[in-house]
Amino acid sequence: MRNTTFLLFGFICLAYSSAIAQTPFHNLEKQWAKVIVARDKAAMEELFSDNLMYTHSSGIVENKSEYIANVMNGKWGYHSLDFKEVTVRDMGKVAWVHCNNAIVVIKNAEGVETTIKMRFLHIYAKEKGKYRLIAHQATRQPS
Repeated sequence: MRNTTFLLFGFICLAYSSAIAQTPFHNLEKQWAKVIVARDKAAMEELFSDNLMYTHSSGIVENKSEYIANVMNGKWGYHSLDFKEVTVRDMGKVAWVHCNNAIVVIKNAEGVETTIKMRFLHIYAKEKGKYRLIAHQATRQPS
């Protein structure tokens, strides 16, 4: 009986974690990572609010057009992003997503890769029936 209880508990936990991973905001995070790595300008234009405030871990702050231009010209050369711990709070027309232990691999102009362990906070707001990224705040995690 005890083994059956633990097995049932394990299946419930697995089902719950799978359901969480399928929220619209988890999918938006995957989309964000995909479009900045691919440098997909049209997709960035669609995903980002015209009111975007993008704050990098360095303290540099950019608006939508500045950020997209810098992704496209290679100033921000993302190679990959991997999310470890994602927390979502859906508040109706606004939601925030916090990613802890995100692994970001960037490439500089010479093609040298650097891996950075980050935390970031994204704020999504519903605009014209779709959620769009309106704010990004990143910070490096201590070593």
